[in-house]
Amino acid sequence: MYRTIVQERVVIQRGDTIWEIASLHKKSGENIRSYIDKIKTINHLTTSALQEGQVLILP
Repeated sequence: MYRTIVQERVVIQRGDTIWEIASLHKKSGENIRSYIDKIKTINHLTTSALQEGQVLILP
């Protein structure tokens, strides 16, 4: 049996922060710092700095 995995993507706009992205997309009750760590890990980020036009995959 196969499982379909859908990954949500976000295109960063001027002024967006990883904290803001995480707070809008994390599950209710999920720790925001843990969610930010997941975002950084799957996107191979070493810092929280984002650039306009950058595409992030969300967990």
